[in-house]
Amino acid sequence: MTAVTLDADVVIGLFDAQDAHHDAAVTLFAECDADSLLMSTATLSEVLVGPLRKGNVDAAEHLLARLDVRFVDVDSVIARRAADLRAEHSGLKLPDALGLATALERGAELQTFDERLQRIQAAIT
Repeated sequence: MTAVTLDADVVIGLFDAQDAHHDAAVTLFAECDADSLLMSTATLSEVLVGPLRKGNVDAAEHLLARLDVRFVDVDSVIARRAADLRAEHSGLKLPDALGLATALERGAELQTFDERLQRIQAAIT
C-alpha cells in the first residue's frame, strides 16, 4: 500500500485556479496512484484559511472528502519528530515540519512544491 501525505501548497494549488501551482496540482492529483492520501491536521488548518476567508469552506471540505483524504492527528510522536527536524534544519517552519514528520512517521511520501522540503525529505529517505 502506498501512501502520500499532502502539503498545504499542493492542496491550496488544487483549490485555487489563480494559484501559481494550480496546473501542477491538478496534474499531480490526476496522476497520483497512491492507495491513500494523508494530511496532517495542522496542514488542514493551513489549507482552510483561504476558503474560510472567501466564504467557500464547505466546497473545500467537500473536495477533501471526495478525494478521501485521511487526516492524521499530531500526536506526541509526530510532534517530537517535527521538533527533531526543526532542530536539524534551521529556519524550517513548524507547519512544514509537522507535515514532513507526519509523512515520515506514516511511511508516506510528502507531496510538496516546496523545494527545500523536497531536499530535506530526499536527504532523510
